[in-house]
Amino acid sequence: MAQVRRGDVQAISSSGAVVKVEPGKGTTLTNGTWYFLVNAGDSPTESIQIRWDGVIAGVFTFETCNYDTVLNGNGSTIDVANNDDSANCNWVKQDPSTASIPFVGSGGSAVNMTVTVVAGAVGACVLELGNLGSRRGREKAVITTPGTVRIATHGKSG
Repeated sequence: MAQVRRGDVQAISSSGAVVKVEPGKGTTLTNGTWYFLVNAGDSPTESIQIRWDGVIAGVFTFETCNYDTVLNGNGSTIDVANNDDSANCNWVKQDPSTASIPFVGSGGSAVNMTVTVVAGAVGACVLELGNLGSRRGREKAVITTPGTVRIATHGKSG
């Protein structure tokens, strides 16, 4: 299979502000809703790693969308933004009951494919997705205690 590498992913706030990745550390987030674009393009498989510091707390969910970002591909009119609110029903939460998510460290738990992180412990998890046909994917983070998270993605095709 061919590698479709993306690496670390920057965060986008609900208002559209971008937080760049600090090398080796990740993104420092405030309370609120944040989005990480994690889809590796034409890859039918996707691996998403989430690592958190001992301070941050929040809930992480995976969402997909098949609509284009720009209307009719004209490059200027945004149709469905990367930080579009899920209440608009453009992004769909993927939460299969068959998800198996491995964790290291502590402070994290999962119900289906929804990951909850509690403050006070450093940890990480990996979401392995197969048969992924969606045009776009994102990890949505609703942060309740500010801190640092690092999200990276990788896929394979062929």
